[in-house]
Amino acid sequence: MKRSLIYYLYPVEGEMLRFNIQMLSKYWKLFNYRKLICIATDNRSMTFEQASKYLKDQGISGADFLCKNNSRRNGEAEYLLELLQHLTKSNDDEIVFYAHAKGVCRKRPVKVLKTWISCMYGANLNDLKLIESCFEEHDCAGTFRFKSNKGSSTPWFYAGNFYWFKSSALFNKYHWHKIDIKNKKRWAAEQYIGSVIPIEKSAEVGYPFPGWGPSMYTEEAYTNIGIPLYGAADWA
Repeated sequence: MKRSLIYYLYPVEGEMLRFNIQMLSKYWKLFNYRKLICIATDNRSMTFEQASKYLKDQGISGADFLCKNNSRRNGEAEYLLELLQHLTKSNDDEIVFYAHAKGVCRKRPVKVLKTWISCMYGANLNDLKLIESCFEEHDCAGTFRFKSNKGSSTPWFYAGNFYWFKSSALFNKYHWHKIDIKNKKRWAAEQYIGSVIPIEKSAEVGYPFPGWGPSMYTEEAYTNIGIPLYGAADWA
């Protein structure tokens, strides 16, 4: 299969930016087709030139870089449809991984953020044969799949917003240009895939969603389902 990438980067310097790019670099060679990175900048971040050089210095090459102004209100949701538009000329054997630099601008527990990010990368990229097999019957695949309450405007989504989708399915079978930025603001990006693709056509890989208990930004969300915190001796 052809494996493409859409990646959203808000390059605020710090430990979490370095960790996100380290993880992306680790798996970079798995993407063998189209690679699109949106770099959104403002007065709190690196410049576009600094960020693109930093990526290249980390071995992230051969990608198309898109320069945008960061939207503090809407975040990655602001440009999601535009990024997808670049890939609408789809291929039957193409799957696309969507991800972003997580936790770069908000004060959250670093160990928890690294656990969440590492789980999402590992579940989505460590076993590509498993991922590709998902597309025999499904149109998207990811980890931490969350099912909303009955009547919710978004039936489900992948918590954390890292997932694969089949490009020919998204662009030919569904109303892919539907996104509710006006009401949901930055959360529209995470909820996008579940508002377009029905849950029965989604696959869950890796880890189950922890449930309605602790927030994903707390240690309990992971330890309650048997996931050791990043850096622990038994970290896989």
